[in-house]
Amino acid sequence: MPTIKVSDEEVRQEIQRLFSERKEVFPNGDQYQLLIRRFFREEPREFEEQVRVQLRIQKLIAQVRKNFKKDPDKRLKRWFTKLMTHANVKFYPPQS
Repeated sequence: MPTIKVSDEEVRQEIQRLFSERKEVFPNGDQYQLLIRRFFREEPREFEEQVRVQLRIQKLIAQVRKNFKKDPDKRLKRWFTKLMTHANVKFYPPQS
């Protein structure tokens, strides 16, 4: 199976999109690092890697949907449920 790649530029664009959705000006380097550390309580590199993983998952889902001919949502849901079961992924509610 081919590797799904996400470029640094795609990560940058997604982060900029996230800021623009919140109607915020994209901060400069130092402000960006401070904002990520305070708002997300993690290092900027960790945040960027999470964005990269999210984009990779979105690409994978789009690729799977494209390959399913009949009832893609039902087949995708079944495939994704099986994948999450085998991966033993747990979902935790956000903490306030």
